[in-house]
Amino acid sequence: MGLYKDITEKFIMKNAWEDWASYREKLTQIIMDLKPTDIIIVGGGRCNDIDLGLLAANADTIKIIDVDKNGMNQAVNSLSDKLREKVDTSCLSLTGIEEGDMEEFFESMLIYSRTQARAMTNEGFKDFLMKELDILSDKLIRNEEDLIGRIAGHANLGGKGKGNSVLVCSGLHSQLFSPLSFFIRSLLFSLKDIIPGTDQIEAYVHKYIHNMNNQVIPIINSAFLKLAGHKIIFANEYMEESPVEGALQCINDVRARFDPKEMHLLWDFNPAQGVSYDMLIQLVDLKHI
Repeated sequence: MGLYKDITEKFIMKNAWEDWASYREKLTQIIMDLKPTDIIIVGGGRCNDIDLGLLAANADTIKIIDVDKNGMNQAVNSLSDKLREKVDTSCLSLTGIEEGDMEEFFESMLIYSRTQARAMTNEGFKDFLMKELDILSDKLIRNEEDLIGRIAGHANLGGKGKGNSVLVCSGLHSQLFSPLSFFIRSLLFSLKDIIPGTDQIEAYVHKYIHNMNNQVIPIINSAFLKLAGHKIIFANEYMEESPVEGALQCINDVRARFDPKEMHLLWDFNPAQGVSYDMLIQLVDLKHI
């Protein structure tokens, strides 16, 4: 297992199915109330926040799109054979940055840190980090046509045809670059006794990743608009006092371009540590656009 896989494993909540029961029930009911015939779940992963079995029992088809192939397989394999036949999965990066790209970035930063050791300077480390981040950033999707092509090449999406197609995107936008952010924070923490001013570097990185989200999130949302079918459900962490990176950009983009119906759900994300989120649910009806 590579370092990227090691880091993404840290984001898996071991008790998610049990802890998220109330949130899952309410979010699934919101989806069910739309009476969907076909459902696209983007960023579904293990589907711990959505009752995949209940949706599969009532819909004709379900498509799950995520970078976590193992997570999707786990979710689908939990279903009965009859329901499993209705579900298709596609392993796909929406940002344009693939797992291999992340592995190369992590490895390059670790090699630099080890070879430079105590000879590192703040400016030298920052310059190398920015160069490597620029390499990653050059791989980001540039327009919605490119992303639509990527998705269409992996997923047979029905679009605005017969039936009632619903796209569900829950907690995706805050996770687009979370492994990248986690790795850099961890690396800087390990180097704080070697190079001064790691706080300033971390703040600069936060701004850099913020700009990456600003670039890709409107493109991702535009692609959803073209591919979704009839309705889109966005679910994002809504924390006014301490906005969640990625979630904030999605919420603002949806509000600026659409006229969503909004409601709030409480997500007991990690009860053992007292972590919960106010999730803003934004329902976009494409018939009115």
